[in-house]
Amino acid sequence: MAIFTGLKQTSAIFTVILGMGSFANLGATTIPSAVLPTGNLACNTTTATFGAQPCSTFGINGVDAALTAGLDGITGLKFYLSGGLADNESNGAKTTTVALTSSGTVTGQPAPAGIFVPFTYDFTLATNNNGSLSSYSLAFDIKQGSTSIFSSTPTFNGTLSGKSATLTGGNQFATINPITSGQTYTVSALLTVNWNTGAGASGLTITVPQNSLDVNSTTFVTPEPASFGLLAVGFLAFGALRHRRRA
Repeated sequence: MAIFTGLKQTSAIFTVILGMGSFANLGATTIPSAVLPTGNLACNTTTATFGAQPCSTFGINGVDAALTAGLDGITGLKFYLSGGLADNESNGAKTTTVALTSSGTVTGQPAPAGIFVPFTYDFTLATNNNGSLSSYSLAFDIKQGSTSIFSSTPTFNGTLSGKSATLTGGNQFATINPITSGQTYTVSALLTVNWNTGAGASGLTITVPQNSLDVNSTTFVTPEPASFGLLAVGFLAFGALRHRRRA
């Protein structure tokens, strides 16, 4: 009887785990198909010397494009640059920021609160002459007016050293507000790089290739069902071991 009791407890735990990975909170009849806005892109840079400027001032353009719909039903978008943004500076510590934003009306079926929106990134930083990297911060957001769909701005950051770095990664973030069809939203990605020119003038080049800043990324890897199966086997083994010790 103790073995069966352990199996029932394990089954209950496994059911809860599967429930956490399900879309039960999306409702039984409404499948979201919200499409985030593209086609109204703004690409600006802020540097220690020049202040806010269009990306085209540096000889490049920002690009936004729609992704295919993710598992959550939301059609996301990707930001990238048409070339490497080269910021040439002099005299010490500098901060260079690239802001990519796309505003417009969300179409399709609304997406409720309590879902997870992934974000992935892949970009390259490089300095020349005596320049060196110090740190970076990358934030993205989805807002209706001034209200974010997240509890806090999803942000990635870290310290850097040396003359160059290739940064890749991603995560998914829970929403606390729905994405409402027919309403105007702004999707943004903000990359800030702190660096130093060293002695004399140096330059920083930021390369954001195609598909590298993806909001509601379709390439973000979530745990596969097989992983849950292995976890269930672990619970079963644990229950059997406890029964043996009690016997």
